[in-house]
Amino acid sequence: MATIGRPRQDEPMIREARANDVQAIADVAEQRRVDYEGAQPQFWRRAANAVDVHGPWLATMVADPDVVSIVATSEDGTLTGYAFGTVVPAPPVYDPARGRTDRGRLRPP
Repeated sequence: MATIGRPRQDEPMIREARANDVQAIADVAEQRRVDYEGAQPQFWRRAANAVDVHGPWLATMVADPDVVSIVATSEDGTLTGYAFGTVVPAPPVYDPARGRTDRGRLRPP
């Protein structure tokens, strides 16, 4: 399990992504695409311009204050993973407001 902040030995460091992480994130993503394409080429075939379009998109995600962008780094600072998170509306098959007050807390049964 990773630690946010100062890691214990042999654990990755988890921190907010920064603009200067974008190239390393793109490199990790490209290696993953290569691996996936090798395993299932029909399903995971990379777009010819994947590298060219992914970097600018990643930079937009990292810069967006409404996106949670985190990276994992090894003890020597090498980026080993990343994650992005956003809040999106619930799909129409769910009714998240039912059973909640206007402040978001659950109503008693």
